[in-house]
Amino acid sequence: MKTILITGAGGFLGSRLVRRFSAGTSAAPHFPQTEPDAVSPYHVYPLSGRAPDIRDAAGLLALFRQVRPDYVIHCAAVSDTGRCEREPEFSYSVNVIGAENIAIACRASGAKLIFCSSDQVYFDNVRTASPVPHRESEKLYPSGVYGRQKLEAEKRCAAACPDTVSLRLSWMYDTGKPGPEKHGNLVTTLRGLLDNPDPDARLAFPVYDRRSLTDVWDVAINMEAALDLAPGVYNFGSPNPLNAYETAAVFLSLLRGAFGNSGNSAAAPSIQNASDPRLIPDRQRFASCPRNLQMDLEKLSLAGISFPTAQEGFVRSLSRSRP
Repeated sequence: MKTILITGAGGFLGSRLVRRFSAGTSAAPHFPQTEPDAVSPYHVYPLSGRAPDIRDAAGLLALFRQVRPDYVIHCAAVSDTGRCEREPEFSYSVNVIGAENIAIACRASGAKLIFCSSDQVYFDNVRTASPVPHRESEKLYPSGVYGRQKLEAEKRCAAACPDTVSLRLSWMYDTGKPGPEKHGNLVTTLRGLLDNPDPDARLAFPVYDRRSLTDVWDVAINMEAALDLAPGVYNFGSPNPLNAYETAAVFLSLLRGAFGNSGNSAAAPSIQNASDPRLIPDRQRFASCPRNLQMDLEKLSLAGISFPTAQEGFVRSLSRSRP
């Protein structure tokens, strides 16, 4: 039985990875259990809210000697980009030094490291953004603190542990019940609008912002295949050609059932049909330099891993999360 150590196990992604790898064939309570008596082939060691802190290099080495993980999925991070801007020294100690400590402990114990990076490494508000999806081989100039820290962590992890796979994760959501981490996402925001009795309630989304968007459970499901990836950097998420406003409009329309009640159609409503007066197109944010965080998935596809499009994934996720 292989042992998987998951850092940030109480977080948005980490908590779902713990459930996925602990549950055999079942990824979540609302997933069909095809083999009720299935036993997971993995022993999962969740690391969250207990010693050692990932900034404690010596403590990590001692823990790894005790647990002897075969794989480490490193999810722990200060992912609040605003906090990274306000407290760059603290976030650096976690996002960069902590990640490097994990990589050093992996190499010392012979574990393979799966490092959860971010699409924010592609966020460059100095150069004009191209609408073309980004490839892993591009030279990067991330402007935000979080993106710079994630990119540096990728490099440090690869240097400290050559058996490192860095996954550049996209914006994620969950259509199921909110987890214990209370992590807000696009779906919870849109549901809040639907549930708001105020007829004047509005939400604004930028039209000059494009990024991949993925059901967190699709990430969790594909994570098992990622354990076998060759060392390197991979974009990891669902493609999405729509801008943020268009994405919000389509998702809101799907949430309120505008696409029909079959629950299994992969076709999302057109942008025209999905328009909603409660959604406001923000034409100011990113106007001077459009943001493009779309990711090219050719390298991942060649490795045998695929994701549905953002719209297909959302329809499928809604179908799965229904009673």
